[in-house]
Amino acid sequence: MKLEPPTFLTPLAALVSGVALTLLGGCSTLPPVDYTFNPDIPWQELHTFAWAPTRMPALGDERVDEAALDRHIRSSVEKNLAGHDMRRTEEHDADVLVSYAVGLEDRTFQGDTLPLRWGGGPFEIRYEVGTLQIVLLDPASQHVVWSGRYRSEIGTRTPGSRVDRAVDWVLAGFPPR
Repeated sequence: MKLEPPTFLTPLAALVSGVALTLLGGCSTLPPVDYTFNPDIPWQELHTFAWAPTRMPALGDERVDEAALDRHIRSSVEKNLAGHDMRRTEEHDADVLVSYAVGLEDRTFQGDTLPLRWGGGPFEIRYEVGTLQIVLLDPASQHVVWSGRYRSEIGTRTPGSRVDRAVDWVLAGFPPR
């Protein structure tokens, strides 16, 4: 994943941001996705899904509790599941129910000291970490049978493509192999 500093950052701030991102994100090129699933489910026999009738609770954060984001996530999930040969149907005919949750938290990275040629002294970088969790539920029991969770830093550039990419990364682990 290529991280680009915002265009308004000075070269110094871009360097400090890059160092902080390296320290925070490690050297992995794979997205941070966690999966859990029920190994007893005959995944190859699942062909239909419906959206779960209950919505995830609102977080009280206007950055994630908005109708446009909900529509975008749902559309992206539906397109991705269609690529897995699953089609949307009514709840009573569905093999699985789909739900999702999003979260956003503000974080701060504090460094000890910049080199003197860059002004010296401690520094602080503020950033946001977003989480997207997609869950598949057994319609009869309402138990989670598959779950994928993605966490990443959030940027304001092309948020639509970032949502699509996050959904793609989460659903790359579905169906389990």
